[in-house]
Amino acid sequence: MMERDKILELVKNGLTEVGQELLQNRRSSNKDWTGGIISKLGGLALESGYTVYPELAEGGARKSSEWLYDLIWCEEDKKNGWVFHGIGLALESEWKSDLWDLNYDFQKLVQAKTEVKVFVCNDLSDQNLKYLVGNIFEANITRKPT
Repeated sequence: MMERDKILELVKNGLTEVGQELLQNRRSSNKDWTGGIISKLGGLALESGYTVYPELAEGGARKSSEWLYDLIWCEEDKKNGWVFHGIGLALESEWKSDLWDLNYDFQKLVQAKTEVKVFVCNDLSDQNLKYLVGNIFEANITRKPT
């Protein structure tokens, strides 16, 4: 499995590229963002030797529906039957600003058995960010200004 820092670097660069491309092309729907993120990060996973769910068709479009999370990078051995070795990355995205929806996907992601968990959403208020993370870690959270 790829080192955590290398995965984080790929994710950061991939998300930056998707954001720049979508903003440059004035595409801003939730569907555009979700599709762009899954296509870009899924492609990076395939280039890195992972199996990706949902499966991606030529050009990066979804070929199948999601499995457990919006995107998963799996390490599998398909030569000896289907043998699952682990998850390199799990990603959830939630574009609704409703705290219940955000919390549902965030809590789901926390349960993923992987070191790299990516949660993509619209800009969160400080209050909502503290609620999501505070529910799990019961810690004081500070947020860097952008």
